[in-house]
Amino acid sequence: MRKNKEETENGYKQEQEQHKEAKEKIMELTSRLDTSKSSESELSTKLQAVTEELNKFQTKSQDLAEQLATLEQARASLDDSLRQSQTALGQKQQDLEQSKSDKDILEQTLKKEILDYRNHMLVSAVEEAESIIREALAQAENPHITTITCTAEYLMDRATPVLETISQLKHNIETYTQDPQAISEVVTSVSEFSHRLADVIVFGFATSHAAPIEEGDALSGECRTCGEGSLELLTDIKQASYDKVPSKADNIDQLVKRILSHAEALLPKVEDVKAEQMGDMVDQEMQQTTEAIAQAAEKIASMLAHNREKYTGIQLQVNEGILDSCNALMRAILKLVEKSKNLQREIVSQGRV
Repeated sequence: MRKNKEETENGYKQEQEQHKEAKEKIMELTSRLDTSKSSESELSTKLQAVTEELNKFQTKSQDLAEQLATLEQARASLDDSLRQSQTALGQKQQDLEQSKSDKDILEQTLKKEILDYRNHMLVSAVEEAESIIREALAQAENPHITTITCTAEYLMDRATPVLETISQLKHNIETYTQDPQAISEVVTSVSEFSHRLADVIVFGFATSHAAPIEEGDALSGECRTCGEGSLELLTDIKQASYDKVPSKADNIDQLVKRILSHAEALLPKVEDVKAEQMGDMVDQEMQQTTEAIAQAAEKIASMLAHNREKYTGIQLQVNEGILDSCNALMRAILKLVEKSKNLQREIVSQGRV
C-alpha cells in the first residue's frame, strides 16, 4: 500500500509537474499568440502604409513616365530643330563663303578699275599737257607771231611762278608714289605746269623778237630747250618712271632760271635812254604837275568866291583863312616844282642819270 501510495504520490507529482509545464507552455503559446496578433496588426498597419506609399510611388512613377515621355518628345523636337539649324547653318556658311569670295573678286575688280581710272586720268592730263607744250613750241615757226613782241619785265613776271609750280609737281609726284589717292593733286600740278610753262615759251619767243639778234637767239633757244625737256619730263610721268622725275624737274628748273637771267639782261637800263629824251620826259612831267597845281589854285579861288557869297561873319573868316592857307601851299608847291625842274635839267645835262 505504502508502495502504491508512494507511486501514486510520485505519479501525482509528475502529473502536477507535467500539468505545470503544460500550463506554462499554454501561457507561453498564449503570449506568443498575443504577440503574433499584435505583430500581425502592426504588420497590417505597416502593410497598409506601404501600400499607400506604393500607390503614391506608382502615381509619381506614372507622372514621371508622362514627363519623361514629354521630355523625350521635346528632345526629339529639339534634335530635329538642331538638325535643321545645322543644315541651315551649313548653308549659311556656304553662302557666307561664297559672298566673301564674291566680295574679294569684286574688291579686286574695283581696285583694278580704280587703278585703271587713275592711270587714265593721269595719262589724259599728261597728254593734254604735252599738246599744250608742243603748241607753244610750234609758235617759234609760226610766221604770224614774228611781229609780236613782249617786254622782258612781263616775261619775268610770267616765268617766276613756274619755279614754284615745278617744285609743287615734284612734291605731288613723290606723294602719289606713296599714296595713289593723291592723283587729283598730280593732275592739277601737271595742268598748271604745262599752262604756265607754255606761257613762258610763247612770251619768251615774243621777247626775243624785240631783243638784239644774238640775245634773242639765245633766249629763243633756251625756251625751245626748256619745252623739249618738259616733254621728256611729261613722258616719264606718263610711263610711270617716277624715279626719273626729280632730276628732270631740276633740269627744267635750271632752264627756267636761265630764261629769267636772259630776260633780266634784256631789261631796259636808265643809261640806255638818251639825255634829250630824259629831258623831254622831265619837262612833260613838270608841265603836267604845274598844270595840276594851277587847276587846284583856280578851284580854290572859285571856292573862295562862293564862300563870300554864301557866308558872312566868323564863318566867312574861317573859310577864307583855310582857303588862303591852301593858296599859300599851292604857291609854295609851285615854287618847289620850278626849282625841281631846274635841278632835274642840270642833272640830265650832266649825264648823271
